[in-house]
Amino acid sequence: MNSQFLYRVYGVTLGSDMALSLPTAPAGAAAYSQLDSGDATDFERIRDSLPPPTDEWGQVSVLGDGSIYMRWNDWLEFVVSPDGRRISYHALCPGPPHAFEAYLANFAVSAAMIQHGEEPLHSTVVEWKGRGFGLTGPSGAGKSSLAAHLLTRGSRLVTDDMLRLTFDGSQAFAQPGPLRLKLNADTVPIYSGALAYRGEWSPDAGKFLFEPVDATEPHEGVQISALFWLERPGHDDAADNTITLERLSGLDLFAVICASTMNSRVHTPQRLQRQMEFAKKIGDSLPVYRLTYPRRHDLLDEVVHKIESALP
Repeated sequence: MNSQFLYRVYGVTLGSDMALSLPTAPAGAAAYSQLDSGDATDFERIRDSLPPPTDEWGQVSVLGDGSIYMRWNDWLEFVVSPDGRRISYHALCPGPPHAFEAYLANFAVSAAMIQHGEEPLHSTVVEWKGRGFGLTGPSGAGKSSLAAHLLTRGSRLVTDDMLRLTFDGSQAFAQPGPLRLKLNADTVPIYSGALAYRGEWSPDAGKFLFEPVDATEPHEGVQISALFWLERPGHDDAADNTITLERLSGLDLFAVICASTMNSRVHTPQRLQRQMEFAKKIGDSLPVYRLTYPRRHDLLDEVVHKIESALP
């Protein structure tokens, strides 16, 4: 494998045959995964062996040899080896480098972690007044928007959209990811003073990548004190100011953690067992809350106060 470049992301070393904008890793560091350009013929053979893609933007399949195949329409595809040590990429059409890196870091690297036996979470983490906490929830739940609001109040971004948790005894640590946020166009003007525009998330995705203006890269994992599942509001009553916070346990906690895992379309019996063990480990290390609030910018300071009151 050709490790011409070495990068550090989510607390692991990524070897690469191409230059990226990720933080560099020390020379000689052992690669957790190696990124290499794949053979176009091999990718074509895989595509021909799979059912036609649906209308969904992303396609994920577990191949017969245990590899994970990922494709985004006619733009980009990856294959992650069964042991997670190799990530092959193939661009179906030209795309901006920052979008390639975003999809690599979010989806391909998280798939490699799954192959390594880990369970990365679909989560955003910020450090607020010296305490770190994670925001989880489905796409569109408002994780990045709430994080952007916290950045305008002086918090520090640790990772957006993808979280690798590590543990030291009963303490949980968020490993730092690329310092950028993915936001919808209609929220951008609100946070323009705290964020710098970096480009589209991907072709036709309707979201944009931003970086904190005064970003400080965490070099080590940041201890986190709690996880908050952002529950979608049950109605659209704009006059309702209700903000609720409920600590989860048992099956509710397990359901939320499973729903928060990255690449949830990768299904294996071994993974389900691992998710059960992972949810228990989180429950033993962190309080996990369900947070519900109307998606109104004028209420976000109250939401932050609610979160702050729950932090140990």
